[in-house]
Amino acid sequence: MIAKLRSLFISSFRWRILINVTLSYIIATAVASIVDLGISLLKFIHISDNANLLLNYVITFGLFISIFFKLMNITLRYINSLNKTIQDVTLGDYDARCEIEYDDELGMLAANINALSNTLHEKEKEANILRENEQLAYEAERNAEKQKNDLITNVAHDLRTPLTSVIGYLDLIGSSDNLSHEDIINYAHIAYNKSLRLKSMMDDLFEFTKLDNAKIKMNLNIINLSELILQLTDEYT
Repeated sequence: MIAKLRSLFISSFRWRILINVTLSYIIATAVASIVDLGISLLKFIHISDNANLLLNYVITFGLFISIFFKLMNITLRYINSLNKTIQDVTLGDYDARCEIEYDDELGMLAANINALSNTLHEKEKEANILRENEQLAYEAERNAEKQKNDLITNVAHDLRTPLTSVIGYLDLIGSSDNLSHEDIINYAHIAYNKSLRLKSMMDDLFEFTKLDNAKIKMNLNIINLSELILQLTDEYT
């Protein structure tokens, strides 16, 4: 029986107000009746019927208002709790939750507040992930730009080395009158080899620019490190 009454009390906000009004009225009327009975038992107090009716009305109304406000304060405290949770969520505390104490409209409001808080919490996670991805994409773009600039610098340096040698030997052949025929042929041969090296590097550069094409297949070969070191030594010499 008590469980059914409690279920009725919390199942609807309208029912709760009606029950509060009914209880307040019953208690106020009972107390006023007791007071009226006590006054009637006191033989030395003589009050007219109109005054007695007015006093009874004032006592009943005052008790009714007092008891009704006391009962409604229970609901008002819960509403204030919901309001505080809404303020916390508005300020960015998406972990705030409402206790669902009733099965009426206030309980539905608390459930909706919790659902909204969960949704905002998930949106915040998605926003953080998006910001992290944007930061990673920005850093990747900066790294790609840096690598491109480094590549241009390195290619320019690598191309300048054989080109400088070619220019140096050709200038030596053209500006020197004391060179023997064998020296001229030797220097021309060196300049020619440097030119072939320069052409090979240019071909490699063009091949590198085609690597973005998915149809290009890498041709991997095993190289001799000793010959590579000797070639580098010759370049520096």
